[in-house]
Amino acid sequence: EYIRHGYIAGFICMGVGVAGFITMLIILFRNKNIVAMKTRVISILLMTVLLFITFAPLIFYDPLKYQKQEDGTYSIVGCYPSADRVKIPATYGGSPVTKIEDNGFACCNKLTSVTIPNSVTSIGVKAFYWCPNLQSVILPGSITSIGKEAFAHCYSLSSITIPNGVTTISERAFEGSGLISIDLPDSLTSIGDFAFSGSTKLTSIVIPDGVTSIGAYVFEYCYSLESVILPGSITSIDGMAFSYCINLTSIIIPSSVTTLGGGVFASCSNLKTIKYCGTEEQWLAITKETDWDWCFGDDYTIIYDYAGE
Repeated sequence: EYIRHGYIAGFICMGVGVAGFITMLIILFRNKNIVAMKTRVISILLMTVLLFITFAPLIFYDPLKYQKQEDGTYSIVGCYPSADRVKIPATYGGSPVTKIEDNGFACCNKLTSVTIPNSVTSIGVKAFYWCPNLQSVILPGSITSIGKEAFAHCYSLSSITIPNGVTTISERAFEGSGLISIDLPDSLTSIGDFAFSGSTKLTSIVIPDGVTSIGAYVFEYCYSLESVILPGSITSIDGMAFSYCINLTSIIIPSSVTTLGGGVFASCSNLKTIKYCGTEEQWLAITKETDWDWCFGDDYTIIYDYAGE
């Protein structure tokens, strides 16, 4: 069951209002018999009502599309093309709005900002996919999951704070975004494949303690990435994770890492120093996939027993 407001009722009301307004003007200016003040007052009141009917849909227009769930709550399943600055209500029809469905705001080209209420707990797959003008998203602390490609190709989204409670950044969640910075929560435990791939403006990332794995191609083509802080909880960095990060000159790898994927630093042409927090013996014991150091130069240096500046 889809509940959509605005367009049909709005156009009907505006059509009736405009037609009535024009009719009243014709009566007022052409009918010479209407001279009594009482009649004129009534006519003016009627015109006021018609004007309200005409423009009320614009005032009370809701750009969202809702769907009722089996448990009686509502989810957002879409928005109308004219939606620009959206504030999702916490309730609809007296029941909580708890979810943004898959593709809920996908390809809403005019969307510039979204405020999500505390009633919402999950954001579906491709929920904001390819919203090129989306600049601001306020995520509440109630969010526990963000679907795959949720904010992929949101070119104008320069920053976002992921609330505490989210444990996974899903695959391709911010692929091709305009992120310059992102705040990750302490609750985070894993970052999925391609999560930030192609976010060419991202300059730095601090991965919080608790994250144990970084997926494949996570920071691929993050050309502006200069600073990466990895926590002591990391055990694996998958293949091509930092490939083509051409502005990355050094990286600190904690001694907790046991696996490095193939081509993990591929084409990081300016990466000259790897600072390892363990001993040389521990470094040699790390499982390194074939060509883990492929194509980032032969003149790099590994500093062992790194303990900070």
